[in-house]
Amino acid sequence: MVKNINIHSNIIYDPKYKWIQQQLSEIIIYFKGDFYYENNHYKKDKAIIKLHELFKPVFDNGKVSDLTVVNKIAKIFDYIRGHYSFILNAPDFTLAAVDRIQSYPIYYTEEDTIIISNSANIIQSECGLYEINKLSMLEFEMSGFVTDRNTLFNSIYQLLPGEFIIYEKNNKKLHRNRYYQYELGSYKKNHKCEDDLLIELHNIHLKVFGELIDSLDGRPVWLPLSGGLDSRFILSMLLDLKYNNITTFSYGKKNFWEIKRAKEIAEFLNVKWYHVPYKPYQTRKYFYTKDRDNYYQYAWGMNTVPVMMDYYAIVLMREEGLIPDDAIFINGQSGDFITGGHIPDIQNKEENIKFLLNKIIGKHHSLWEQLKTNKNLDAISKKILFNINKKHNDLLSDDDIASYYERQCKSVINGVRIYEWFGYDWRLPLWYDELMYFWEKVPWSVKIKQNLFNKYLKIKDPSLVFNKDWYSPDYLHVPKLLRMATAFSRRVLPDYDFQTQFVNYYSTYAAYYPQNNYWEYLNESNGHRNPFSFHAKLILQSINNK
Repeated sequence: MVKNINIHSNIIYDPKYKWIQQQLSEIIIYFKGDFYYENNHYKKDKAIIKLHELFKPVFDNGKVSDLTVVNKIAKIFDYIRGHYSFILNAPDFTLAAVDRIQSYPIYYTEEDTIIISNSANIIQSECGLYEINKLSMLEFEMSGFVTDRNTLFNSIYQLLPGEFIIYEKNNKKLHRNRYYQYELGSYKKNHKCEDDLLIELHNIHLKVFGELIDSLDGRPVWLPLSGGLDSRFILSMLLDLKYNNITTFSYGKKNFWEIKRAKEIAEFLNVKWYHVPYKPYQTRKYFYTKDRDNYYQYAWGMNTVPVMMDYYAIVLMREEGLIPDDAIFINGQSGDFITGGHIPDIQNKEENIKFLLNKIIGKHHSLWEQLKTNKNLDAISKKILFNINKKHNDLLSDDDIASYYERQCKSVINGVRIYEWFGYDWRLPLWYDELMYFWEKVPWSVKIKQNLFNKYLKIKDPSLVFNKDWYSPDYLHVPKLLRMATAFSRRVLPDYDFQTQFVNYYSTYAAYYPQNNYWEYLNESNGHRNPFSFHAKLILQSINNK
């Protein structure tokens, strides 16, 4: 039995997620994160007091069953910005809410009575909810995550990004309300010319990074630096705004080109940089440990494969005593999504629903080719159409296709659980509310392939790191014999995926494959896409074994 559980109050609170709680009058408030309200920053106890001040009067002056009350609550969220979640538990009702990216998940079940928690695992164990959702299992094995509010188990749900729920205890009624959803809709279009968009974007960046720096309180920032744009942009903006308490690090296989580029950038900017070499035999040793297993239980939320990319780097750096206890981690994932890097080439298609489904399934539901049977594809297609409220024969505009395609999978935001697991705070500046508001209004034709963002970087060039030639991509981290075999196969058998079948075990993501040796990989690699394929399968095997 986990401590701090009170079923009768409809709350099951798990202390390992380190939420804070406080009772004000007859209301208990559980809180995680920080937020801005009317440009004032609130965190810890001050955040709880502010939430009490904002929401208690609404409930005092009306009944939850009154639609006006629900609308007033939704309106309050228009003025709250930040990464936060909270549960407000009063004698007659419970209000639970997550921010616009579901930074800190909240789960609930409607079995017998409503139970709300910051832990899916505790809801399952305390309420005995072990019946598997077969469609969710299929989604998970094909994509590594479960869509919508579902989890892998029936009757265990999660709040969606930008959602709150209210439970009336007297009549046992649940209200759901989506106060925000990221959407590239034509009705939201920003029709400014490109030059004006660039000016607006720059002003937003100055505000976002100014608020970010204020929230850091001078603490040491640790930033995983890759060879791409996003982490480089965050680093350059922090330095431009004179925040210098920064340590960068890069990780991966020896000779990986992104590490060489990151080193060049760090040296040019004169910031501290560590290289954490990933040796596959070493990372697999760490994978099969109790700590990693416990991290999975902490992070997966019964709906997504936990992210492992920074995990090994933090383990190794902590063993060296490099990371201070008050460090704050800031990463750039996944700025390429929000700035248009994931939008597919859209052309006028007669069968545009089919085009959209093929694009979504090809990107998000293709961990195993052999699972893409007609039966499975039909089931996944129906779930996608249900999620976007469309039918097979509906017609979509190009704007609609971009809007429905541009939805981010849960695993990216879930990656911050790594930092929490090791006891560190985190920030995701590229997912601050103002940037989401901006980018969702930019027409897809303007931001596709990150065109507008790339132009911004070239013009503004923060810290002078976007108009230089850095180390070029290469494949020197792959054994020479396999590089030669790959080149030969592309000439002789252009339709055969030799790379995935034989080479990926030694390539960019080699450190994340769970197989103990290459021969195990060869025996299991047919039809897989990347290491996520195997991690999703391992999780499902563990569930079936239990």
